[in-house]
Amino acid sequence: IKVWDVASKKEVQSFRLQEGFSTDKPNFDPVVAISPDGKRLAAVPSVPVEEGSSFRTGGKLMMWNLEDGQEEWSLEDSELKTLAFSPDGSQLVGQMKHLQESGKDSKGRTRYRQELELVHFDAQTGTVKTRRPPLQKRTLDAMSFIGETGVLATLSSGGVALRDLEANETARRFEWHDDRHFYDAHAFSPDGKYLLRGGNDFLELSDLEQGTVIGLLTAEFPDTLWELAISRDLKKVACTVDHTPSV
Repeated sequence: IKVWDVASKKEVQSFRLQEGFSTDKPNFDPVVAISPDGKRLAAVPSVPVEEGSSFRTGGKLMMWNLEDGQEEWSLEDSELKTLAFSPDGSQLVGQMKHLQESGKDSKGRTRYRQELELVHFDAQTGTVKTRRPPLQKRTLDAMSFIGETGVLATLSSGGVALRDLEANETARRFEWHDDRHFYDAHAFSPDGKYLLRGGNDFLELSDLEQGTVIGLLTAEFPDTLWELAISRDLKKVACTVDHTPSV
């Protein structure tokens, strides 16, 4: 993982994921989260790992201090699909996926079913604080807390759900009903109030508190749009097209 200074366009830090994982593997899609104060980085490789006759995605969850570049803690075998820091940076929340045995098939082979849960970690130590079942049984693409609230915005193929974690209930849900149902990249704003989605010919900005699309830009990208990010002042967008970053 590399960190750049946007103004100078220079690489300032790099962090190595766990040994044994190669970024050349297909479907390599690391899960990364940066704390609200910009001082800590959490990441997990999330690459396919062969397990018997099936595959899972996983890797070591690692926390680094961005000020001195030192690893603070790590957790082995974390099948995390998404990560988000709480507004005060004290907690790390992620959706964890794991397989549970569900019986045998007609040939006597073990069958598995996918189980999802929302896990809260102590960001200082990596200790698991709580585990709870998700409010919807979908694999999440991304999540972010909205402002200083305890409301967690989650993004999946079905749309956006706002979840009140204290009440453990869905506060609001927005579904996709247009041609932009399929998107290649996405990003929450640092304050969690806006969502940017992008496809091969569009960028769309939504206000999550109002539940409305507030901006749509038609754009023809020369190749696959891999990643998006929004600056803290909401004035710049960074994207990666065909593995080439730009702002």
